[in-house]
Amino acid sequence: MKDKMYLHSIRLNLDICIGCTHCLRACPTEAIRVRNRKSEIYDLKCIDCGECFRVCPVESIYVNWDTFDILKNFKYKILVVSDNINSINFGRITYDEIIKKLFSYGFDEIWEESIANEMYLLATEKFLKDNKNIKKPIISTSCPSCVRLVQVSYPSLIDNLSKINLPIDILGNYLKKVHKDKEGLGVFYLATYPCKVTAIKNPLGLKRSPFDGVFFLNSIYKKLIIEKNIKEGPFFKGGRIGTRMTRTGGEEEFLNNFKVLYIDEVWNLKKFFEELEEERIPNFDYIECRVCQYGCINGFLLSNQNINLNIYSLKENEKSREKEFSLFFDSKKVDELLTDDIVFLNEEIKPRPTFILSENMDTAAKILQEINLLYEILPKLDCGSCGAPSCRAFAEDVVLNKANITDCKFIER
Repeated sequence: MKDKMYLHSIRLNLDICIGCTHCLRACPTEAIRVRNRKSEIYDLKCIDCGECFRVCPVESIYVNWDTFDILKNFKYKILVVSDNINSINFGRITYDEIIKKLFSYGFDEIWEESIANEMYLLATEKFLKDNKNIKKPIISTSCPSCVRLVQVSYPSLIDNLSKINLPIDILGNYLKKVHKDKEGLGVFYLATYPCKVTAIKNPLGLKRSPFDGVFFLNSIYKKLIIEKNIKEGPFFKGGRIGTRMTRTGGEEEFLNNFKVLYIDEVWNLKKFFEELEEERIPNFDYIECRVCQYGCINGFLLSNQNINLNIYSLKENEKSREKEFSLFFDSKKVDELLTDDIVFLNEEIKPRPTFILSENMDTAAKILQEINLLYEILPKLDCGSCGAPSCRAFAEDVVLNKANITDCKFIER
């Protein structure tokens, strides 16, 4: 079941945190505050982009995931591996050897996420062809953090979000459907970025995730290199098209019959969404969004990775794929495979109430007026010395009794 209390996978270890404010300045949604020399995450504002994880100098920020102990509860176990694992540097160990080591954990089948990407692209192409009069541009739902960015900061654009499921959810639904007769079936995902962990633990647009657990590559990266145990089993690889989608521009390249714009990196996305809200963007059919620079290939948070080397590895991997689509996937059966219950969201995505000022509209209007008045007397330097990322955020905190006005050094003086 969806865990209503599980809002995000990014967590803080306050025993290690030194209150350095690196994360405060890196967060694109102003979800972090520093109080009493310790960071604090505002759950409703966090979009699990991992920017804070990247910059933390003492590793006090971590990702919450499942342990492999949960595999004991299932008889037939399927693993879907993240679409960028085939480009990650494991030293002299090849990608195929890594897959064999993963089989030794007890999995009966392993699938590449690139197959999910193929399903997503074919479903999106069909959706664009069949729905020419819907509100445009349609915003891609392939990046969970991008969807949450819209939900948190740009609620007026929610109607622009695609009605197509996250790629891994399409594949998860498919696997649950075709293996429904398997006793003790469990479908799991090996993630390389926190937003996918959250997307499974607390899915948007779905009543429940088709996945029964999610693991994080960081937790077993060194173990995969060191351990010797290997096992073989059915391994389903994606084709060139699904692998290409890992890098920014993969959706645009496939949907070349439509007017598509791709944007990556969260700060570029914020600028674009602001302009889109103000109707200053030319007409497009579809917007390919990635919160991470270069796309999902730069979404993993392993500190020893060289992004240029990973991009080269992925390009070589794309060339090695003999077919455009995966061998198991017959594109002629799209209508049969991509049924409504597999492909489309079954719940409405709603704006996230980042701050509930008051349930009473009149009271809420007065509180908002107080915030605006206080903001006008603040220095508007956004220096962060108060523990908030901006003067506007500080004004909200003070009015909502989360901070004191004297926390501002200029006001105190």
